[in-house]
Amino acid sequence: MQYQTPEMKLYIRDVSNKIIGASISIQNTIDLYVKANIEIEKVKNGNSISKTAIVNYAKVREKSTEFMIKKIDNQILNYLKNIKQDNIYRIRMEKNKEYIEKNKERQLEKIINNRLQMLFSNINQDLKMENSMQQGYKKRTYFFNQTKRARREEALKNRDVGLINWQEK
Repeated sequence: MQYQTPEMKLYIRDVSNKIIGASISIQNTIDLYVKANIEIEKVKNGNSISKTAIVNYAKVREKSTEFMIKKIDNQILNYLKNIKQDNIYRIRMEKNKEYIEKNKERQLEKIINNRLQMLFSNINQDLKMENSMQQGYKKRTYFFNQTKRARREEALKNRDVGLINWQEK
């Protein structure tokens, strides 16, 4: 309880007193503890009944009672600390779930974009292939639409294309 504000200390002490006042078993436990400490003090003093011994017994009673109340205070603080940690853990888990969901959405968007890009590139390749096939088809139709004589003349005209002329000077 040493790090709490004075208002919080008073509030916790009030709760502790209410708990003690509401439970007979807690009151009996505190009384037994106080009586045991007084008996220990009597044994230390040799069962003296002098004024100083009686003052010492009163101090022991106050210290023992205060010690037990501090124990209850610390249990309340520990309970509050556990609740706070549970809340923090729950909030972190919720944020983690949100992060995981956002990450899944991003990954799904990336996958969709990659698939669309692959689809578009496949479509472009198909279009290029189809265009080249149509060009080849046009050339073939042009060749087949010519007469036999026109084809022969075209072949004779292009027969030396791509050949090396070995008989130069």
